[in-house]
Amino acid sequence: MQQLDAVTLKALARELQTLLDNAKVSKVQHPSAHEFLITFWGGASRPEHLNLLFIQLNPEAPFCALTHTRHKQDTALQTFPKPTALCMLLRKHLNGASLQAVRTLPGERVLELVFENFNELGNRVQLVLSLELMGKHTNMLLYDAQQGVLLAVAHGVSEAMSQYRELAAGLPYAPPPKPPGKQLLAELGEASFAALWSHKPADENAVRFLNSNLAGFGQRILEDAIAQSEQTLNQSALDQVSMLTDAQAIYRQLNALEQGEHLQPGISRDGARFTLSVPGLNPTQSGQWIAADSVNAMVGDYFTRHWQAVRVQRQRQQLQQILDRQSKKLNQRERELVPASADEIETLQAAGDRLLAAVSAREVPEHPAHLPAPRHRVTLTHYETGEPWAIEMDPAIGWVENAQAYYRRAQKAKVRRGIYQQISASLHDEREYLGTLKQLLAQAETVAELTAIAADMAEPNFGKNEFFDKSSEANEASAPTGMIKGNTTKLGKNRAKQIAKQNKAAQPKNNARPDKPKAAKTAGVVRLTSSDGLEILLGKSALGNDAIVGKLSRSDDIWLHVHQMPGSHVLVRSGKGEVPDQTLLEAAMLAVHYSAARSSLNVPVIYTLSKFVRKIPHSYPGHVNYRQERTVFITPDATVIEQLLANVSITEPEL
Repeated sequence: MQQLDAVTLKALARELQTLLDNAKVSKVQHPSAHEFLITFWGGASRPEHLNLLFIQLNPEAPFCALTHTRHKQDTALQTFPKPTALCMLLRKHLNGASLQAVRTLPGERVLELVFENFNELGNRVQLVLSLELMGKHTNMLLYDAQQGVLLAVAHGVSEAMSQYRELAAGLPYAPPPKPPGKQLLAELGEASFAALWSHKPADENAVRFLNSNLAGFGQRILEDAIAQSEQTLNQSALDQVSMLTDAQAIYRQLNALEQGEHLQPGISRDGARFTLSVPGLNPTQSGQWIAADSVNAMVGDYFTRHWQAVRVQRQRQQLQQILDRQSKKLNQRERELVPASADEIETLQAAGDRLLAAVSAREVPEHPAHLPAPRHRVTLTHYETGEPWAIEMDPAIGWVENAQAYYRRAQKAKVRRGIYQQISASLHDEREYLGTLKQLLAQAETVAELTAIAADMAEPNFGKNEFFDKSSEANEASAPTGMIKGNTTKLGKNRAKQIAKQNKAAQPKNNARPDKPKAAKTAGVVRLTSSDGLEILLGKSALGNDAIVGKLSRSDDIWLHVHQMPGSHVLVRSGKGEVPDQTLLEAAMLAVHYSAARSSLNVPVIYTLSKFVRKIPHSYPGHVNYRQERTVFITPDATVIEQLLANVSITEPEL
């Protein structure tokens, strides 16, 4: 992954200076260990939609960018339920502060925001929030510019940790040490740079040579600058103008980047890297880049994509662990579900009868305690076979109590045999539900989709077998071991609730009037538009699938699903008209794409009118019965799928 370098950070500082000039701090938040959010208001040049400065201090990819508050749920991960001590300290010093300047340290990946505020005594003070975005040394410091004293430190550094620089509140502020052996381009000048270039070994790579001798330029930025200088040399030769040397062309290109002249920021289409000079690249590669409106937009989009992907991966792993634990519990319940045979029931009943008959015929002592050792077994004659029959018993209780114990075991065996088929079918449905959740989880691509799946797992009945819930009260006294209702995966369900709560906490609050009826929840449903202009609904969670076959469907809509495989439900809104074949084909492709058969050919997809689809009562979300279905065999077309997904709407479907 490409890291921020000093040149890009300097260009970002120029834009932030213009956008946030005289803007004031209204809120400071610390949602997680490495993330800070500063909300601004006012400012003559700040667009109204850019009011949130997102600061990421994770050493893997630190950055900062100005974005919109509504994008907070896409960037910040809410893990701290209450403001931390560091957050409270930053609020104390920065709330109401006016931003006076945004600057960088020469050749360093350090961005400084200079604020003006008033202290407790009412005296005007100048505070500097220093963002040191330097890989493993990434840190954030707040210091008093007049007294040169540190007021707050995100990550303290003791004397034992570093012999160059100690960081803690109350200590004097000192800038980070400069890397040895590197020079600033501004201090060199064109002549000195030419002299430096003349010492480059012929066999050494130009990028590596400049990276080891110049401060502030990243490897990727140097590659782009050298590519641009080569084009400049070639163009000057074609125009037959005064020829530039390699050193002059490279110096002028690097100097233009450092001064922020003619910047053309952009991000590669695969999201692997960014650049400050899209036109400077090979023209044959121009189609591989997406131009950004500004350096701030480029930095924000590039790093937000990365952290969104990291967040999706981590949450997917957490939810996958919950599903794996639930699958293990389900396997254990299936192993314990052993059907009782008629012979077993008859044997238990006969054992109780034989013990009572032996007491009546005085074949045994008055109490089992009077039996000769071993007292846990008595041998009697089997009435039908005439052979000796050893019957296990408890010598601590009487003969009648032992007989009643056998009758109770026989009754439990009868109950187990009677409900075995129903429980087995219910466990089968639960396994299908877990398979659906696993499939949805594997194909989830955004935080919102994972949040919807986490909501599925946070449902009260998740981890419970529906039939166990119904039969437990009636059969609790008689149910044998392994037949008591399954326990919910408490730890997993709590974790799913926590994930759903964290993601919801980062979303903006709903400011609807209290007396206005709440809109029906349609989380986990994506709305797309077919090439014929019809609306297609796609379920991205179990509750989303349930909504598609329930409150979102109309009798004349068309429902689609891959035949006998876990996947998403798809609904085509017909608008009380005829659905074109092309729309039906596109909806079927979506059903295949979001199923376990995504990579298969000739996949059977069933479809029918929504009025012929019914949810199965007391079953898991999205479990349906259907009739009058038809089948079409589909091989997905990647181009068609891509075009459909390009028209995704984030607005909720109308009920």
